[in-house]
Amino acid sequence: MATICISVLLVGGLSFAQESDSNSGRFDYSKDYISLTDSDEDPEPVTDPTEKTPLDTTIIKDKVTKGEWVVAPVPSYNPSQEWGLALIAQKIFAHKSSQKPSVLAAGLFGTEKKSYGGIVAYMGRLREDRLRLNVFGGYAKVNSDFYGIGKDQSEKDTSVLLEQKYSFLTIQFLPKWGSVYLGPSLTYLDISNRFDISGLPDTVDPSDKLDSTSYVPGLKFQMDTRDNTFYPKQGYLTNLSGQFYDSRWGGGHTFQNYRGNHNMYFHMWDENVLAARVAFQINEGDVPFYNLAVFGQGPDLRGYKAGKYRDKDLWATQAEFRQRFTDHIGVAYFAGVGDVIPSLSDLSLDDLLWAGGVGFRYRLGARNPIDFRIDVAYGDEWAWYFAVNQAF
Repeated sequence: MATICISVLLVGGLSFAQESDSNSGRFDYSKDYISLTDSDEDPEPVTDPTEKTPLDTTIIKDKVTKGEWVVAPVPSYNPSQEWGLALIAQKIFAHKSSQKPSVLAAGLFGTEKKSYGGIVAYMGRLREDRLRLNVFGGYAKVNSDFYGIGKDQSEKDTSVLLEQKYSFLTIQFLPKWGSVYLGPSLTYLDISNRFDISGLPDTVDPSDKLDSTSYVPGLKFQMDTRDNTFYPKQGYLTNLSGQFYDSRWGGGHTFQNYRGNHNMYFHMWDENVLAARVAFQINEGDVPFYNLAVFGQGPDLRGYKAGKYRDKDLWATQAEFRQRFTDHIGVAYFAGVGDVIPSLSDLSLDDLLWAGGVGFRYRLGARNPIDFRIDVAYGDEWAWYFAVNQAF
């Protein structure tokens, strides 16, 4: 459920510097002049650090170690929450001049659906990026339309209002083993679900445990070869994770959640980039309805009401072409496809969920290539998205 809170903030404007299962940040440094392009080579000195292209982030060391704040009120509209407003803040800084910067982020949101909440996050890059420490915590009340479980039930287009309240805290400790980050995670999760029992779809058991408090151990794997966190032009980012729910540790259900994504970046010409992404989620065991895979959260995929399509397993893939016109202005064109299924044995290429759209980009960061984005997408309905940072 922590994913839902983060997804609401993603839609509402807070897009954590790309991904630590929710997202992570990464940079590189060199001597007196420091490049944030994540290159191991020393950059050429610049005579005037203010004269930079939007993606040439070579700057003076003392400015990096002091950090840069990006603060913005961000309006939002999406099919699940309708109109909303988020206040987001991100600070990019280095603990030491010889280390890659960390990210401290926070956000508050409220929506027309009477949802509200807040989240704080720390994505630390420690010991010359040989250790990544990620901490996420927050509280949210989210009202959404619940359509039931399975694609057939969702396509009936009948729903009841679901009110969810949850508090969460996640810690990920990822030491580097060769070229791989691998380590444990622990999540505290307190959930409350309320809706009109008389209006529930047949696929939901009304005796299901609606309130729970859980402690969830997990394991996370990450590989990251991107040349830049905020506007990668080449390389890839791979995340694989497992979370292991056990009724003995609270929650009343025993099941396992496995998820992964692989983002790839291809430099085309100038500052134009082709980005591609594949993602999946698999649940095994006695999974409650509120922990099922949900289509339309985060970047997978834009154009669907988050929560309308849910089932045990999910897969999605998409591509996005990012084009820059000036130092500050750019656009993106994207399309993708995916599905929700009750099990891997039901995997099929029939009746898939397609989506596509176009977006506007405007650079916010004075020293880092951080974009404010506005996307319009169509899946099973039109949707608008406002956020900071790229979708993936």
